[in-house]
Amino acid sequence: MRLVYRGFESPSLREVGVCLGVRCECGCSVLIPKMMFDFEKLDLYQELKKLNFMVYKKIRTIVNADPFVIDQWKRASLSSLLNLAEGTGRMTSADKQHYYTISRGSVFECAALIELAKELGYLTKEEFDEFYLGYEKASKMLLGMYRSQA
Repeated sequence: MRLVYRGFESPSLREVGVCLGVRCECGCSVLIPKMMFDFEKLDLYQELKKLNFMVYKKIRTIVNADPFVIDQWKRASLSSLLNLAEGTGRMTSADKQHYYTISRGSVFECAALIELAKELGYLTKEEFDEFYLGYEKASKMLLGMYRSQA
């Protein structure tokens, strides 16, 4: 089903929407478009979101940890995600680059913090490796996004 509005034809709602299984008066199914912000479509956003969930899950299990280290890791991790989201909403390339740079700096901060966490015994070698690979991947993707704005 395609909609026409002011001379513009929409893409098929089945491609961008979800069917609620509701029937309107004419007998067709009513589809509600699935709205997404631009950042939600990014593989990078999904990677950073996954890392944030891993961080939150892990910090709940750490006992007798330095609260500053744990709090800073949580803040830096969240900062990487939120600055990416904010940057995608900016209008100029320079603004976008600025937020991607801040996000990447937060990823670097997380990499340093997990190294410290490993040395303090908060992370196993396997946990460290999983976090490290995720942050390395995110860093490379952020650099790519920064360069794409140049």
